[in-house]
Parts: sequence; C-alpha cells; structure tokens
Amino acid sequence: MNLPHTQLALVKSPQGAKHKQAQATSRHVEAHSTAHSTPSSTLGCTEQRRVVPIVYTSTMTERRLVADKDYIVGDVVLKDTPFVCAQFSWNRKCGYVACSHCLRSLESAEAMATRLAGQDVKLPHPELCPNNGRERVTCTQCEEVYCNEACRDKAWQLHHKVLCPGDPQRAALLTALEEAWMQVHTPPETTSAMLIVRLLAQLVSGDTTTLKALDVLCHHTKAEIGGKMHTHKLLDPPHVDHVHAMQPFIIDIVNSWSDKHDIGLAMQWATERYLELWALLGLNSLGIGSSSVSQYDIALAQASISDDERQEASDFMDNVYEVMFEHSGEFLDAEGTGIFFHQSACNHSCEANAECQFKYGDCTVEVVATTAIAKGEEVFISYLDDQLLSASRNDRWDELRRGYLFECGCSKCVAQAANPDEPDSLSDIDSSLDGDDEDDGVGDDDGDDDGDGDGDGDGDGDENAKNTAEEKANSSEDTTPTQPEQQEEELQDEEQQQEEAKQQQEQQQQQEQEQVAPPPATPATNDEDDDDADGAESVDGFEDLDIGDEEDEEDCMEEEEMFQ
Repeated sequence: MNLPHTQLALVKSPQGAKHKQAQATSRHVEAHSTAHSTPSSTLGCTEQRRVVPIVYTSTMTERRLVADKDYIVGDVVLKDTPFVCAQFSWNRKCGYVACSHCLRSLESAEAMATRLAGQDVKLPHPELCPNNGRERVTCTQCEEVYCNEACRDKAWQLHHKVLCPGDPQRAALLTALEEAWMQVHTPPETTSAMLIVRLLAQLVSGDTTTLKALDVLCHHTKAEIGGKMHTHKLLDPPHVDHVHAMQPFIIDIVNSWSDKHDIGLAMQWATERYLELWALLGLNSLGIGSSSVSQYDIALAQASISDDERQEASDFMDNVYEVMFEHSGEFLDAEGTGIFFHQSACNHSCEANAECQFKYGDCTVEVVATTAIAKGEEVFISYLDDQLLSASRNDRWDELRRGYLFECGCSKCVAQAANPDEPDSLSDIDSSLDGDDEDDGVGDDDGDDDGDGDGDGDGDGDENAKNTAEEKANSSEDTTPTQPEQQEEELQDEEQQQEEAKQQQEQQQQQEQEQVAPPPATPATNDEDDDDADGAESVDGFEDLDIGDEEDEEDCMEEEEMFQ
C-alpha cells in the first residue's frame, strides 16, 4: 500500500505530545457526566441499547446504576442514546457539518482532514471511510441536514415540526437566539441554548418521554452542603446573567409556535421553571464528539493489510493528526451535548470503575468497565477530568460543589480526609516539599497525573521538576511526607538542633585548643616532633576549627539536598 506522505507538510508542533491527546480524543472520544436519570431513550441511532437496572433510593444520590452481572475490564455495562441533543453553535458555525439528529459527522474523511490541516490531504483507500460525504439528506422545508431519512423523520417527529425554520419569521428568531448565545458563550463550549429550545419543542410536540424525564431530572437548583447553600455554577454570576439574557429570546420563540400548537406547558417551563432547565443541563448533560477522520482511522487499522502496511498507515495518520492539530488546535471533532436517561444514573466516584466512550461515530454512548465490577456493585464514572482527579481532595470538592452540588464520599476522599489540601499524585506530593511559590515546577499544585509536572497530561512539563522530585524521593526515602506546614516546622526544629550542636562542637574544640596551644605570651615553637604529635596542628589551632566547619558544611549540604 503506497501512502502519499508527500501530500502533507509535516509540522513539528512545540506541543507535539499534546496533539496525541487531541488525537486520542478524536479517535476514541471519552466524556464525563453527572447523576440522576430515568426511563428509555428517544434517539436510538444505532443498535439496541443495553440497559442495566437503575436503583432508586431515598439517600442523597437518589438514583444509581447497579451491575446486573459480573463484568471484567473492557466489558460494556450500558449503551444509551440521548433523549435530546444539539450541536454546539460555534462548532456548527466553524464548518463542522453533522447530522442534526444524531450528531454524526457528515464530511468525508478526506474533506475533513483537508479543512482541518489547511492543505490538500489525499487518504489511502478512501473507500474505507464509513461516510463518503454524499450520504446526507435535508429537511424538505429548510436546509437542516441529516445522515439519512430515518434520522430526518425521527427529528421531525420529536421537535423539528415545531422548530423548522422554513418560515422566515421563525428562522429570524432562532438566528437571533443563537447569535446572542454565541456572544456570551465562546469556545470551548460546554452547553447550548439550542438544547433548551429543543427540549421545549419536544414538550410541545407531545413527547411523553421528555415530559417524564423533566419530572425526574429537574428537581434542585440549590443544595445545602456543610451547612451552606450552594447554587450550580451556571446560576452564579456572571453565568446567571447570560442565562437570564437568553430568556426573552426563548419566550419569543415559544410564542411563535402558538398559531399551530398548544404552548401552555412549554411556556410554563420557559418562565416559571426556566432556571430548572439550565440546572438540568449543568447537572446532567454529556459532551458528544464525532469525527469522520477518526472513523476512517479505525477502519484503516482494522483493514486486511500486512503488519508493515499497518505501521506505515499508522505513521501516516500520526502525520495527518499532527498537521491538523498544528493548523486547527484541539477542536478536531463535530461537537455537541445531550442528556441521557440511563447513563446519567451513573454516580460519581474519584475512584471510578467505568468510563463513558463514543465508538460509533454518533451520539451513542457506552459505559465501559475500567475495573472488575461484581454483580450488585454500583457502577461509578468520574465527572472530573484526569487533572482534577490527581488534585487535592479540596480542589475536587470545590469543582463538585460548583458543578454538581455535592461532596464526594468515595474511599479515596475518605482516605484523604486528614490531608485534604495535599495533591493526590505522588510527584506532586513530593514536590510539595519545596514549599515555595515560584513557577519552578517544584512545590506547585499541578494536579498532574503523567509525571511531567504541568497537569495537562501532554508530556511537555518541566523535566527538571520531575528529576528534582525523584532526587528528593531517593534522598529522603525514609521520610514520610507531611503537610507543608508540618515540614516547615520540622525543618526549623532540625536547623535549631544542628545550630546548637555546632555551637557545642565549637566550644569543645575551643577548649581542646586552649589546652594544647601555648600561652599567648609565649612565642610559638617550631619543634617538628610537637607538630607530628599534634597531627600537623597549626600554630594558632585554627586547623581543628576548619575541620569542624567542613563537617558542619557537609551536614548542611545533606539537609539542603533533603528539603530542596
């Protein structure tokens, strides 16, 4: 297989390792979500869902996902599709063409790679791309695009018959909302005002699944934690101002439906329960990403070719991703957000036993076991990224309080109760001995899990910081790390003890010197036998003091190496 490497000008990014992270995201998208959820799903874009039992409790968690059998690492515990989803506004405006219903990327792999690389890209075996860029249909009344007729018909049934911007007045209202939202919510995007509008349209269209979901999922916008009331971060300044600024646009859109539909229920949610809708998005939405390039890459890796050809193909795709990242940055996917009934029943743990993955090139999510899970055991995912997971317990709790209105009580958090401000990763625990505020890679709370000292997992951290941490670990292998305050106190105590020992040693040496040295009024003798007997002692006795100073200096150097 002849791979046309010459079609790409390979650019070595200064963050070359970071492109691997973006590449991995595009090839194997992972996302994290929150607690709470309910009945069956709505979209169903791929094969049949696999649903495991959801247990309702009277405890704070309210809903949880419980394993119906034993699972090993890599097993799919749950497959689910969202009951509502939408592409991000900026993502759509920037040319990422996706199915309006299932968010499947609709560009061909070659066209997407060419656009993201900023130069012509010719892929070997383009027939391997699951999407050739021509398999798309549009709404019969507007320009909304879908991957097939099934998605178009399902979208019409759910919300598009209410939302269809074929009418110029309705189109203008939707455009006004989207432009207003894009002004206050710039990339990286986390949610979408259009998702609110689709939810309301599904209520107007009479979708009972959406109504049941809202009844279960919309309950709290605030929670009491540790005796204090906490509000979701979307409802805190300045975000709440942006949320309120969208309300007039949304009310105008709902009113525009009144000529053909009963808007009573939708208007109630758009007015009286408006903030609950936004809290729903903040607490339960899950990021979705799709890429024609990644789907092609997967197909290429699975093609019937020799090992040499496979390696050459892998190197070529590394080249492609490198150039795409250099030209377009981290945003390599068609991206959006959705709310999943069953997946959102997965509660959080800082020591999760599962993770969310997107493998099918659309909005279908799988909850995959990352450790062995026994039958009857609760299935946990993490709502936090890797950087936060390696941070201190207090840092993790701050984000969980702001984003999800709870504090985690997992075994990891319980074990760190005595040292809640101490970073979790070993390298950061060691570097906390530095105790300074300098940006030197030592003593900084990176929350880093990859050993590079910068906390972002891209491998471009300060190598000196890593080496320093290793040296300190080796020089103080018998020293148990404690909190910075305790380390500082212990250091001060040890310095004081060594200073006292030094003074005692000097006094002892001075006394010995006075006993050996001749009286000051008597001229010094040059007797060689006396010099030999005194161990080459100098006339005034300073040689002994110099020896003592060298010993003290060695002690200080050892101490300095231990606590640098």
